[in-house]
This record gives sequence, structure tokens and C-alpha cells, in this order.
Amino acid sequence: MNSNKIFYASLIWALLMFFAIHFLKFPGSVPDFEEASGGGALFDNAMEFSADGIYQRLESFGDKGRENYRFRNLSTDLILPLSLFPFLFLWMRRSTERFMSKPAIRRLLLSLPLMYVVFDFIENVLVVVLIDHYPQHFDGLASTLAYVTILKRLGVFSSLGVLFALLNY
Repeated sequence: MNSNKIFYASLIWALLMFFAIHFLKFPGSVPDFEEASGGGALFDNAMEFSADGIYQRLESFGDKGRENYRFRNLSTDLILPLSLFPFLFLWMRRSTERFMSKPAIRRLLLSLPLMYVVFDFIENVLVVVLIDHYPQHFDGLASTLAYVTILKRLGVFSSLGVLFALLNY
């Protein structure tokens, strides 16, 4: 399979996974969590910066919502970043090969998709730990959750932003 086919296959796979997880209802999907939690919002969709706010939201999710969130973070929210990573990395590699001659800058840009995946996994671990020990409070961990989400978003949105900027160059 040539590099163009791999690139486009990774794009199609990333889009299919993104839309399925966010818009179709099945165990581990966003709509399934919203239903199980009585309309709750995932922490990465509505960030909460205080430990008290995190625990109030965990309480509001109820047992069913918390268990659903835990399952989601150990299933589809591991699959999604792993599904997006090949596309983001290949697109970044393709773009930087055309427009970046400095290896150090190129390596930095190529690390952005990996940054997204690593911080998404850290975010998942934090949420699972908080749920597994609920109602016990780990305020330090809870307080860092939104900042980990910001770093995750920085990775994915920087990847996309740099890519679009380079394509319009």
C-alpha cells in the first residue's frame, strides 16, 4: 500500500471513529454517557478547575453515570486517540516534509500528535482513579484534571492548526 493510500485510510478511519463515538449511541459513546449520567457532560467537554466542582459533578453523574464514564475511559476513549494519532502524525509528517527544512522544528511539530495521545491517556487515568476511589477525595489529582485536558487540547489543536497553516502556505 503506498503512502497516499495509508494517509487517506487513516483520515477516513479517524473521521469514522470520531463521529461514531460522538454521535452514535453504543456502550462507551458520548450519547450513551450523557444518557447514563442524566445529561452530564464529560470533564473534557466542560472543564472543571476546582476539586469541589469535580466531586459535585461526579456525584451528579450517579452510580450508573460514573460506571459508564469509567468504562468509556477504558474503552472508546483509548481507541479514539489511537485512531486519530496515525492521521495527525502522517498529516504532520507530510506537511513538514514539504515546508520545514530545519530538523529540530520538524521534530517538535511531529511530537504534537504524540502530546495529544499522552495527555489524553493521562486524563483518562486521572478520571478512572477519581471514580474508582469515589467518594474518597483526591483533591490534588482532581485539581489537575482541567490542566491535563488543556495540554491534551493544545496537542491536538496545535497539530491541526499547524497543519492547516502549512497547507495554506
